[in-house]
Amino acid sequence: MTVRAGTMLEVLAKTETWYRVRLPDRSGRVGYILVSQTALVSGNPPVVSPTGPRPAQRVVPPRRAPRRAFLSASGGYQPGNLSSDQKGTFTDFVEQGSRTVTYKTDPVPLFDVSYGVEVLRGLFIQGAVSRVNGSRTAEIEEQVPHPFLFGQMRTLKGTTTDLSRDEIAVHFQAAAVAPLGRRLQVGIAGGPSFFKLKQTFVTDVAYSQEYPYDTVTYTSATTALSEKNRWGFNVQGNVTYMVDRHVGVDGFVRFSQAKLRFTGPDDAPFTVPVGGVHIGVGLRAQF
Repeated sequence: MTVRAGTMLEVLAKTETWYRVRLPDRSGRVGYILVSQTALVSGNPPVVSPTGPRPAQRVVPPRRAPRRAFLSASGGYQPGNLSSDQKGTFTDFVEQGSRTVTYKTDPVPLFDVSYGVEVLRGLFIQGAVSRVNGSRTAEIEEQVPHPFLFGQMRTLKGTTTDLSRDEIAVHFQAAAVAPLGRRLQVGIAGGPSFFKLKQTFVTDVAYSQEYPYDTVTYTSATTALSEKNRWGFNVQGNVTYMVDRHVGVDGFVRFSQAKLRFTGPDDAPFTVPVGGVHIGVGLRAQF
């Protein structure tokens, strides 16, 4: 509403640049007018803090903290704790003999890559891919039938080396991460794992013998490569030290496990464990 010059207005309050006035009509309405556009006739209006009519304000919701994500690449090793036995039978000289092959693993190098995304504060969904590639030693023991004496077994012992073993696993995990200071953080994780194993197994054994054929001597082993897949599980602990906001050093210990079922040359089943303990240290990029 506008008023004509010379109109008398009742001043209710004053700010630095505005008067709050009652409009001259009989409605009792209140309005604002600039101090520079008026001349005070009498009185001293009270001063109030507002600087004039306040514009409507938009309420801005609090900003949500951005989700964190990370990418880690680590190297380490798998201790040699995954021994397994392959037992079976064979026929020699019209009699059944027996064979036990014990596969032993030495510590082998490990390569591991993991990626995770924060879904709630301190809670991550993450995945890791690990690969262990090395060789195994097989200790062979057989009970070999005698060519002339029925029921008289001869003991054979031998060792074959450099049997290939390639294990790849994909680990799916839910993880909880907690800070222990400004740079240090710890985490625990777990979930299912999918394993793929390629391994060389003993399928037959060659030996030599001399008259009177009471003993046999191991000469060599025939081998074949087999492959199997299976689901298992994993649990893991992490310690991370952040050098700066985006780069850190990550260490982990993971235990995973599954048992794969194979069959020997006589169709006898045997199981081979995969996973075991993985120990690794590497770099983490966090963003």
